[in-house]
Amino acid sequence: MNKVEQLSLHAMLDAYSDHIRLGSVASPAWSVRRLNLVRRLKEVHADIPLSSLDQAKVHSLVDYWRSQPLAKNSDSPIASMTAENHISEIRKFLIWLHANPEASWSLPSGFHRLNTPPVRLNSDFRIKSQSRQRYIAD
Repeated sequence: MNKVEQLSLHAMLDAYSDHIRLGSVASPAWSVRRLNLVRRLKEVHADIPLSSLDQAKVHSLVDYWRSQPLAKNSDSPIASMTAENHISEIRKFLIWLHANPEASWSLPSGFHRLNTPPVRLNSDFRIKSQSRQRYIAD
C-alpha cells in the first residue's frame, strides 16, 4: 500500500489547517475564518481515502457548495458569498495538496476549468433587490 492510499481527506484537511495556522502571523482574524471554513468542510464531506479524490469527487465537492445547501442551523440556503468562500477554500486546499510532497496527489486534469460560481437562487435576487437603495428625483 502506498502513502496516498493510507492518507485520508480529513487527515489532509487537518494538515492543511496546521498550514493555515503557521501562516496566520500576518492576519490572525482571516486565518480564523479560513479555519472555520475547513472545519465546515470536514463536517459536511465524508472522510475518504485520498486515492479516491479523483476528478469526479473534486467536482462533487465543488458542486455541493455551488448548489448553496441549507445553512447549518436554518431552513434557508447559505448565501451565495458563503458558497463562494467554501469553494475558494476547497481550491486553495487542493492546490496546497498538489504541492505537498507528503500527499503524492495531483490535481485532476481540467481542475482550472472547474465550474465554480454558485447557482443563483431566487433568494439571492430578492436579497440583492432589497438591499439596493432607490432614489427618486423631485
